Amino acid sequence: MFDDISLVSEDLKDKFPDLTSYEALQIACQMENIQAFKDAFMVNPDAKTPYPVALEAISMALGFEYPMLGGSSLVNAISAISERK
Repeated sequence: MFDDISLVSEDLKDKFPDLTSYEALQIACQMENIQAFKDAFMVNPDAKTPYPVALEAISMALGFEYPMLGGSSLVNAISAISERK
């Protein structure tokens, strides 16, 4: 994580030489924060990733059932969607 922030900060300073080190680090931290939220809360943000994101994994592990899914679990709902393809 810290290496990513450092690399992004350096890239920003290269692309925008008028940025101070503080500003570049602040923007890099904000970008990393946004990415962390995406990774945790977006449902299937990257089709190349074979693993469920955090909320999907938690709900699957807890056996989440939702009335709008006909009382089905999230695992069953995802399986049904994947079988439609």
